[in-house]
Amino acid sequence: MTWSNRQKQSAFVLILVILGIGYMSLKSNPDSPEAAIEAAIDAMIEGAEAKDIDPFEDHVSPSFRDESNRPKDDVLRIVRAIFLRHPTIAISKVNLDITSTTNPAVYDARLLVLTGEGLLPKDKAEFYLTFRQEQGRWLLWQAQWGDGYGY
Repeated sequence: MTWSNRQKQSAFVLILVILGIGYMSLKSNPDSPEAAIEAAIDAMIEGAEAKDIDPFEDHVSPSFRDESNRPKDDVLRIVRAIFLRHPTIAISKVNLDITSTTNPAVYDARLLVLTGEGLLPKDKAEFYLTFRQEQGRWLLWQAQWGDGYGY
C-alpha cells in the first residue's frame, strides 16, 4: 500500500494529537492538591445549583473563617438563606487559578464565576479562597467573598 502525501500528513497530525493527549494525561495528576481543590469547588458549585448544603458541609473546614470572621455555621446559614431567596441558581465557572503557598499544606485559589437565576448566568462574582489540608483532605479554610455573596 502506498500512501499519498495527504494520508501521510493526516497520519502525522493524528499521531501528534494522540501524543498530546497522552502528555496532558500524564501531566495532570488526579491526586494532586490542585485536582482535589478543583473537585471540591466543583462539588460546591453543583451543590449550589441543586440547592444542596451537603457539599458545603463536606468541603468547608470546621475552623473556617470568612473575611468578616464568621465561622462555618454562620456561613452555612447564609448559604441556606441564598437557597431560599433564589428560586433557581445557575453558576458558570469562568476561571479558576490555584496556587501553592510557602506552606505545602495551604493553597490559594481565585475563582471567577458568572451567576444568575436563569439559564444564562450574567452576574460576575469573584472569590478568593484558601484551602488547607486537614486529616488528608483539602478543605476550604478561609474565604473572601467580595461582592459575590449574592444575598
